[in-house]
Amino acid sequence: MGSDGAFARLRRPGSSWPARLVLLALAAGLAASPGHAFGRRERQQPAPDPASHAQPAPAADLSPSGGDATAERGLTDTMQDLGFQLPSRAVQAVDFDLADLAGEIHSLQNYRGSVVFLNFWATWCGPCRTEMPDLQELHDELGDQANFAMLAINLQEDAAQVRSFAGELELSFQILLDSSGEISAAYGARTLPMSYIIGQDGSILARIIGVREWSAPEFADLFRALAKSAPESP
Repeated sequence: MGSDGAFARLRRPGSSWPARLVLLALAAGLAASPGHAFGRRERQQPAPDPASHAQPAPAADLSPSGGDATAERGLTDTMQDLGFQLPSRAVQAVDFDLADLAGEIHSLQNYRGSVVFLNFWATWCGPCRTEMPDLQELHDELGDQANFAMLAINLQEDAAQVRSFAGELELSFQILLDSSGEISAAYGARTLPMSYIIGQDGSILARIIGVREWSAPEFADLFRALAKSAPESP
């Protein structure tokens, strides 16, 4: 059956071209979402055994300088070695305005100029709970790193519940509340946990699905290298 036939089945009596154009616009919007830049690789990847972590890239590869193509390739290889998926095409991160646990609104746009580590999670997600202490260790390690930000977006849970969980684990990194679930959906976060690396220009650099040992030194080294490649804040 052709595309016209498929749309015909969705049409109600009296519907016309405008309704069909709305469907086409929705399909185009979905295709432009960050998740679709990674193809169909939505299955959760197994967490690597800590004993089998990829070896750190050579020091030269983790010290990029502006316009250094060799260093860029080194960072790309490092991300893939650590289990990150790279987008098949250039795609900008979806902007958002989300409240933190104190009610303050955070916009992704305000983090331009910094590398952003974006983690989607929920308290009911067992793997998410498992990796939270490691995320805290990563945050402690990179707390004073310039041009780097870490944001954990909670999926549709009550602020009091999330606040209690964060207090229990003594989490100090920034937690944002996606009360409607719209932002998580826009990023294709159907499997939790899911994490993105966003470049200083707002483009998506990589994505990783599933729990990881974020406290491993390779991850801190990667984020330091990416942050150093960003221009210094004025």
